[in-house]
Amino acid sequence: MANKIREANRQKIINLLIYGIRNTETKETTKIFWSGIKDEHDFLERLYDLNSMPSTDERYKTAYNDILQHRVNNTDWDEGWVFSDGRFAIKNGPDEQFLRFLCEVFHPQIRKDDDKWQPILERINGLLRTEDFELVSIDDDNTGWEHYVWKNLNGVIHIENAAKTLKQKFSSEYISKQIDTMMKSQDDNPTEAIGKAKELIESCCKTILEKNGVSVDKNWDIVKLVNETMISLEIHPKNVEKNDNKNAIASKILGSLISLANNIAEFRNNYGSGHGKSANYVPLPPRHAKLAIGCSATLVNYLWDTYEWKSNNAKTI
Repeated sequence: MANKIREANRQKIINLLIYGIRNTETKETTKIFWSGIKDEHDFLERLYDLNSMPSTDERYKTAYNDILQHRVNNTDWDEGWVFSDGRFAIKNGPDEQFLRFLCEVFHPQIRKDDDKWQPILERINGLLRTEDFELVSIDDDNTGWEHYVWKNLNGVIHIENAAKTLKQKFSSEYISKQIDTMMKSQDDNPTEAIGKAKELIESCCKTILEKNGVSVDKNWDIVKLVNETMISLEIHPKNVEKNDNKNAIASKILGSLISLANNIAEFRNNYGSGHGKSANYVPLPPRHAKLAIGCSATLVNYLWDTYEWKSNNAKTI
């Protein structure tokens, strides 16, 4: 597959890691070293098996000993040697390899505990976004580290915008946390994201029903919640007058939204979080999680927009 990150932007990012950012007014340079607090061979071992990679020095057999000699015992390689070394495929290799390297540069076990790396990360992300990529911070429940992963923004930006809009609409810390978890886990943990997509619909429906004075039965499933919410908002398909073409079409779309909620629930039951899985369970790829998130955001936005609109108007349809 052809690389999406153009050569010019890849070189600009490499230059940021080698030379840093120079303030033209103060003449000061903000600079980080790519291996951070680690020795270069220790850093690279987090990404490559150095002992199985060849040496470029005939005196040594492996890349590990090669690097040790030229960057620790001696310093006859320049600081940016790794970017032009074809063994590591950073400058001219696949996008995935380049992005993995960048994520490792900003890992909290690598970077120094100061804020000098943040402006460089922001500048790098600015370049990556022009190529539909971004480095994002996530929490690792297993290690406790907050670290960076890369994600492809192609087809995702509209979902993130929808999520931000939802957070603004709901003045609920609980729902905001649901949305944050859903968005952060879509690439790293699709199973969790699918589960949160269903929970977001449930939370939205319960909030609207409570605001409309409707008692919510704890045993209601997601389809019942959506049905009751639509009835409360007077947009349920069975309550829509079908005396003209516009309303008939609206009724069909509303019926599809109910089916959508049911399908997300089925998606979550089979592939999302919340139910035990067999030892042979294989999680779905991130694109399926993004599908569930997109559908959930669409439904929730429509229901909440309708609630707000109805609060200021007598009729809904």
